[in-house]
Amino acid sequence: MRPAYFFAMLLVFTHPGFRRLWLNSVFSDAGTVILIMSQGLLALEVTDSAFWSASMAGSSGIGIMAFSLVAGVMADRIDRRILVGLAAVMDLAVAAVVASLLFFGAEALWQLLLVSFVNGVSISIRAPARNTLTLDLVGREQLLKATAANFAALQFVTIFAPLAAGLTITAYGFAWAYVIVAVVASLALVSLFGLRGVPPPSAKGGAPVREFMEGVRYVFTAPTVRTLMLLAIVAEVFVWSHESILPVMAERALNVGPSGMGYLLSAAGAGALVTTIVISSIRQVGRKGIVALVGLGMFGTFLMLFALSPWFPLSLILITVAYSGAMAYETMLSALLQTVVPNKMRGRVLSFQTATWGLTGVSGFHMGAMATAVGAPITIAIGGAVVLVVVVGGALLVNVFKVAPWLWRVDERAADQSDDD
Repeated sequence: MRPAYFFAMLLVFTHPGFRRLWLNSVFSDAGTVILIMSQGLLALEVTDSAFWSASMAGSSGIGIMAFSLVAGVMADRIDRRILVGLAAVMDLAVAAVVASLLFFGAEALWQLLLVSFVNGVSISIRAPARNTLTLDLVGREQLLKATAANFAALQFVTIFAPLAAGLTITAYGFAWAYVIVAVVASLALVSLFGLRGVPPPSAKGGAPVREFMEGVRYVFTAPTVRTLMLLAIVAEVFVWSHESILPVMAERALNVGPSGMGYLLSAAGAGALVTTIVISSIRQVGRKGIVALVGLGMFGTFLMLFALSPWFPLSLILITVAYSGAMAYETMLSALLQTVVPNKMRGRVLSFQTATWGLTGVSGFHMGAMATAVGAPITIAIGGAVVLVVVVGGALLVNVFKVAPWLWRVDERAADQSDDD
């Protein structure tokens, strides 16, 4: 029997509308990966400061958190194709500006911080709109396949884009990395042309503020959604936040430079891709909440080991395994959020998930400060250890001491919601 992963990718070739959206994901994700990598490395070169390098992610996180909830309301009221296209235009603009500044030797720290902030705003607009478009185009029955295909797109570009960026920066300088971002952002915009078959927004006529508050109440009162969001916050603050100081890790701890950081990100993408293929090859994944928790614990454990590794080849292996666990967690979390939320609330609820991504960036401020004080390896290891303690401690509370079972009840039976809720 052909694996389900084959059918997930087959959806790209047989569904014209989803194929266009998938191509947009490929190009926009490639641009985001290269931009984030370049910003951190460039800030480290300009300032020679671990704090300011990590602050690039912090500035992006502020942009995500400041606009994601508003973007969720927009995704429920405005044609989502327009929002995804707007994000591509913003990415194109900031990349072109930074490339121009670098070619003329006029770059400054405040400009890099501003660019990171605008990139965060772009992500906050694109993510909920693109995720809701996925379900709009393929329906609930095909959602898991579409989700697997989307994650595959992200992992493919995570393997190859950092390598291309690292080699480009090493050979030709930072400016040409931003030129690549501008090119792929243009392709992301072009890929949306002709996208049809999208139903109109589900929320119409209501007051935006009232709809915003309705989304806030839903997230905090629906037990399953609340649990998933708490899990997301723990992951974003303590383990995904390591991304903000990976440039410091590559430059100062492992001494491998931009090309070495490209290899680290590519190895991480390879690990995530393997997990995506395995999950999509299983006919039905039961107890998605348990899989998410195990994946998160695996992410924290191997990220902690990665942080303490002094040998680059071993570091590549450890970050590969860490990201394979991370993708198990992320895939299950996304699938649950897409399926348990009523259609009329999807844009707003998914915008809360995007807001948690902003916490990853904002955490760059304290990660940068800690890396300056105790070094990047210890900082990353502490985050991994905290997540491992939370996952193991939570499992013990539920299974041994029978305390607060609602906190970890994130399987589909506990997460069943209907459009009538």
